[in-house]
Amino acid sequence: MENVIEKQIQFRYSNIVVLFKNVNQMPDSFAGADFKTLSYNFNIKIEVAVKPELNTVIFNVNVSINEQNKSDILANFSIANLFEIVNFNDFIKLNNNGLYDIPPGLDSLLKPICLSTARGIIYTNLLGTYLQNTIMPVVFMNTFETLPPKVNI
Repeated sequence: MENVIEKQIQFRYSNIVVLFKNVNQMPDSFAGADFKTLSYNFNIKIEVAVKPELNTVIFNVNVSINEQNKSDILANFSIANLFEIVNFNDFIKLNNNGLYDIPPGLDSLLKPICLSTARGIIYTNLLGTYLQNTIMPVVFMNTFETLPPKVNI
């Protein structure tokens, strides 16, 4: 019987940066509205970038909020989540297209962490505004479109 030793990916949250946050003025149509009964859409995109010189993978969570069935943006946020991959060269490989491949297990582990972090940051920034009862819903990863990671940003 053969012994198989499998390396584990070692990582740590190295930084969280709010790149952009904006809560627009309350639309006139909201005057007198019962905010607890309004419905909102959360448009969420996650972009992945790799900084190989820092052994870092960056998950940038972009969220825009609009009232359901309306196009006007009420608020938007961009939050970068940086993870140092201790054994980067063992797991993050450059593919034939010149892009870095993130192992699916690492990707599916870190994206929900980034979404939860974004949820907390957004919730905190909406307190005291007309959107304070707006909470980003739980999102399942199989609903996301996968985009290839960017090389150096």
